[in-house]
Amino acid sequence: MYISTNLKKVSMKKVVLAVLMFSGILASAQTITRKVGLAKGQLLEQQSHVKMNMTQEMMGQSMEIKMESDITNVVEVKNAASNNFEVVNTLKKILMNTNVMGQDVKFDSEKKEDMDGQMGQAFKGKIGVPREFTVNNEGIITSVKKSAEKKDDEGGMMGGMVTGAMGEGEEREGAAFNSLANIPAKGVKVGDSWNDSTSDDNGKTFTTYTLKEVTGGNGLVTLSSNSAISRELEQQGMTMQMDMKGTTTGEYTFDVATGIVKNRKATTKASGTIDVAGQALPVTIETTVLSTISKK
Repeated sequence: MYISTNLKKVSMKKVVLAVLMFSGILASAQTITRKVGLAKGQLLEQQSHVKMNMTQEMMGQSMEIKMESDITNVVEVKNAASNNFEVVNTLKKILMNTNVMGQDVKFDSEKKEDMDGQMGQAFKGKIGVPREFTVNNEGIITSVKKSAEKKDDEGGMMGGMVTGAMGEGEEREGAAFNSLANIPAKGVKVGDSWNDSTSDDNGKTFTTYTLKEVTGGNGLVTLSSNSAISRELEQQGMTMQMDMKGTTTGEYTFDVATGIVKNRKATTKASGTIDVAGQALPVTIETTVLSTISKK
């Protein structure tokens, strides 16, 4: 009897092991297809925590800027058709603490005195200003409505760096919508990799993605990218030229049924120059972004 019980225990362990192995094989073999689970009236709130360290060389001296911020964006699907979606992304709130050469500067976009100050001027054309664009049924941005009141770079260097660091600063035609998983139309299995690239007048980016796992209805994608940026920035009436090259590594988790991203993290390291009045100032930037997206 004792031997029989032990044999049963051993057999049960083998069965459990076999089931787990079979489940793993099924998960690996599952093909995940692109989904655009957006509906008219749908609201998505994105909470992002951004940490940025920037070092700038000027006249032989090094200046370090450290910034940590919490940023709230709300995405609304204004209209949904059979082949496209009208979407609005609005930057709602920024809490930021900046340390420049040992001096702390705090900023809260919900405080009038902060918005009326020098830091607030950098965000005047960004906070509360809807960015309207169209997403097709493949999750690609096909058109972007430009604001008639504000230019793209009117938010200044700090505004551009903060929102750009999130990957939320500018929706671009031909780019994948950031709130959706960027999955190939033909579908992918665990272990598969794919590439995409975007370019415009301000630069270009080449990204490689890999589907690492699928568990409990959630998919995990890792990514790495190379970027080159060349653009003009406006700061206190002065025009500056920024030329940077960088790399990004990160990952995101998404809902397989809808394609909507649940959370994302990425680290970007970049270096280059900012040209001010004909003088090229060397700059290095490292940024870490942690984001979560939830339905409202």
